[in-house]
Amino acid sequence: MFAFLLSLLVEPEVITYIAPRAIVVPLGPIYTPPMIESKQIVEEEPEPFIEDGIACYCVTYVRSLGVKIPIGTNAEDFTANTTPVIGGLALFKFSNNVYHVAKITIMQGTRFKVEQANKIKCTLNEEWHNWNDPAIRGFWSPQGVDTL
Repeated sequence: MFAFLLSLLVEPEVITYIAPRAIVVPLGPIYTPPMIESKQIVEEEPEPFIEDGIACYCVTYVRSLGVKIPIGTNAEDFTANTTPVIGGLALFKFSNNVYHVAKITIMQGTRFKVEQANKIKCTLNEEWHNWNDPAIRGFWSPQGVDTL
């Protein structure tokens, strides 16, 4: 080691240092994401579609919950045939003339809770309704109905 240091002092021209080659990477324009105004609100994501798009069909969805509904029945085909029962259907016709069905899961005082699909496009949800909701057109139960 001492000899090496001595050679540096005595013969400096013997040591050669080769620096690594610099790599030059051209930079393109710098991306700047757009500014989001603070007043914009990010809403919660709705539940995603479930297998076979069942969340997009209210009748198919309540059938998947075990309600015995004749095949080929659409929401507008139901005729009220009962008073409200847990496990039966609430039948709706909204002000925009859209028909809808939902399965009754809880009845409590002046209101009841339903499990439903596609009231909000292709979304599953639960919702409370008052008995005097003007969109209610009746209640349906599969008792005595010939089902498949």
